[in-house]
Amino acid sequence: MYFCDMITNLPTYDEARKAIRGGKDPMAFLHLGIIYANGIGITQNHALANYFFDKAAALGCEDAYGYIIKEYETCARDLANSLEKDLSESSSVSAVKLNRYRSIAETIRNKKNYGLLSRIRKFIPILYPDYNQEKATTDILNDCDSMDADIYYSQSTCDNRSEIDIKLQDRLLEQLYAPVTQDRSLLRDIKERNDVDVLSQETIELLQAIFNYTNAYDAICRENGINPKEIMTVKTMDLMPYIKVSTFFLLRKQVFRCLLSIKDVDPLISEEFLTCLDSDEQLLNVCEKIKDQDLQLFLISFVEINIDLDTLEIETFGLLNAYRNKNMAPLANYLNAYIERLTCRNIDHHLPVFSAEDLPTIRLSESRMTRGMDTVQTGAKGKYSILQNDNGEIMVMIDAKESEPEDPRFIYDGKMALLFRNFDSNVLLRNIAPEAHQALQEVDEVLVVEVLNDDVEREYVAPIRLVKDVNSLII
Repeated sequence: MYFCDMITNLPTYDEARKAIRGGKDPMAFLHLGIIYANGIGITQNHALANYFFDKAAALGCEDAYGYIIKEYETCARDLANSLEKDLSESSSVSAVKLNRYRSIAETIRNKKNYGLLSRIRKFIPILYPDYNQEKATTDILNDCDSMDADIYYSQSTCDNRSEIDIKLQDRLLEQLYAPVTQDRSLLRDIKERNDVDVLSQETIELLQAIFNYTNAYDAICRENGINPKEIMTVKTMDLMPYIKVSTFFLLRKQVFRCLLSIKDVDPLISEEFLTCLDSDEQLLNVCEKIKDQDLQLFLISFVEINIDLDTLEIETFGLLNAYRNKNMAPLANYLNAYIERLTCRNIDHHLPVFSAEDLPTIRLSESRMTRGMDTVQTGAKGKYSILQNDNGEIMVMIDAKESEPEDPRFIYDGKMALLFRNFDSNVLLRNIAPEAHQALQEVDEVLVVEVLNDDVEREYVAPIRLVKDVNSLII
């Protein structure tokens, strides 16, 4: 248990259940989430814990966001640990467990946490026996979103990074730099000066690595008649006053795609470089064997970019961790270091030296508000809820059924939906809220959570299949 020390006078499970009946007290939902997260008087259930934490956050409970992140990290860590434990105790894992593990992995993948996929890489043959690296390569080159592509992409660096809550980290930086960005005269002066020394040393090194990589890539493509893949142009001005975490994310994917696009130029790339992506040292050893100077610079720059991005990601994620733990000193130090660089470059400003007590106002709750989709609707055989988080992901909660789902599908015609679980079990969803209709048209799949006596019986991902008329499928 790791949540209890943050809340005193925690109610019992029965008291907490009674307290949420009004549906408007954020602390009631927060308490119930903590109880589920720790298994206090009830079976521990991370999915329901997140459900109640999200409800608390939607009602304006700022503290809920720290719990949401910790719950998410726990699920990611538990997935790897549980797989390790199950496979060390038995030579095989049941299909039911594997389906549950895949569901968790898919949920985490949808949050763009490739670090988790990297951590469980040795279990990929068991979890995804149909994983095909050639298909993954094709999907990446065609910019196609797939599990195969993300599994392969997750191995593009050796660091098991935590790329979670990208929007939350962007939101934190946006508010932290508000004293600079809201002073239009100062911001204009900074950009007009375009002084690279205003940037942190890590950002300067990243810029240089991107410059080398892009130039070498262009030369290789021209020489070998390769149609170059897109890679963002990053200029000093684009990083003023800071670089977004979402930019890290996009840049890393583009850099890896460029590498795959020239993999056949030299056998050493496919036979050695791409087989040791989890070791910077081995990658650099391969670089030493390359004779072509452009190709050698390209591969060395690939390693350098990933190292620089890891460094910056660790720093920004550390700021988010500090914020959620109510430790504002690192945030003040980070902002003051930037202000000191402005002073050293003789850029006029009126910014004070900040302390943990007088930082700019930072509230992250706006970035995680749900879109009003938590209304319970009545279906053909009970109740269901449709919810959506700020990343656009949708969860459908239904009463648990007796049978296990087999190749589930969420069949939708724009008015109503049919959850196909197996040939003997379907759930009809009528009276879907207007907000849910709009969201369902923007996703390819939903996470289905089946609940029994307030406990999650099972969860799984169901791809959405669009049809003209759901009624025509009902017998």
